[in-house]
Amino acid sequence: MARAAQEKTAVPDIPHPAEMTVLVGHLKAEARMLSALRSGRLHHAWLLSGPEGIGKATLAWRFARYLLAHGDAPPPEDGDLQLDPAHPVFRRVAARAHPDLVSVERIIDEKTGRPKRAIGVDEARRILHFLTLTPAEGGWRVVIVDPVDDLNLAAANALLKTLEEPPQRTLFLLISHAPGRLLPTIRSRCLHLPLRPLTPAQVRETLALLDVTERTDAEVLEEAIAHCQGAPGLALKLVTSSAGRLFSRLRATLDAGGVPDRAETTAIVQELAAARDPHALALFVDLLRSWLQERAREAALHGNAQTAQRLARAEAEIAHLLTRAESLNLDTGLVLTAIFQDLTRALQASPA
Repeated sequence: MARAAQEKTAVPDIPHPAEMTVLVGHLKAEARMLSALRSGRLHHAWLLSGPEGIGKATLAWRFARYLLAHGDAPPPEDGDLQLDPAHPVFRRVAARAHPDLVSVERIIDEKTGRPKRAIGVDEARRILHFLTLTPAEGGWRVVIVDPVDDLNLAAANALLKTLEEPPQRTLFLLISHAPGRLLPTIRSRCLHLPLRPLTPAQVRETLALLDVTERTDAEVLEEAIAHCQGAPGLALKLVTSSAGRLFSRLRATLDAGGVPDRAETTAIVQELAAARDPHALALFVDLLRSWLQERAREAALHGNAQTAQRLARAEAEIAHLLTRAESLNLDTGLVLTAIFQDLTRALQASPA
């Protein structure tokens, strides 16, 4: 991949889903939501699932805005959930200042400056307190949890109580990257709306609408689209981080069936460590884990059970190592060196 220095100009910051004015793809899901609202029988809890970065949160905030603006009487001429960005509700939601909407996400750990690994019970209690209040504007209230997978057990149980006895005219929008990890009792109380990854053309359209296409080197952009697995959110990270370029360099060796040599891994370790960017490290490791998962599935499909198990074990060990590194604030260079050692052992023991 071309070096980051070849970017034409600075790529804009990734907007929060509450600020997104457009949604590419997911037309059937959007139509289903609008139809449910018009029917007068809107289910109180929706579980939006699918890979990370494909637009689930964008759709959730889009639906929340529309419901808070129009309530039970959507304009009959509307064919989607688009709300004019000049609308007062749009502006308040974008500023996260609407009194009838609460969102719960992983908060930043003050010690590390990174998002905490889980959403704790204190965050879930914010929902409980919010629901004791009278709706400020006399209509619907909306709760967004992003992602619901990150709730710890105490927080999940607190949320479950509200789902079991939901207040009237309250909508829960739960975003999930891995619905299989959720409590079955939470899944059973939600209307499940699975979303699929976008096509490369739709990813490209999303990046163009976000003013990324014209600001990014063409080679960087095309490689990001090729490697993002249909997730515009991941594509945005790839064009704004050195992690994508470094992994692309490593992947050329891995896809050829080779084992990265020490000089190659040392150069990657040095560059990521010098960047002092925990998000770049996490992204690089996520890309590596996805590659291992993909190769493990391929091996299993071809009857290579031992290879599949070895690669899957390596992926799990790398995930565990990253979790420990985050909790103990370990040195990036040491973490990456250990990850490459696990990767090398797995690849050397696996037939090409």
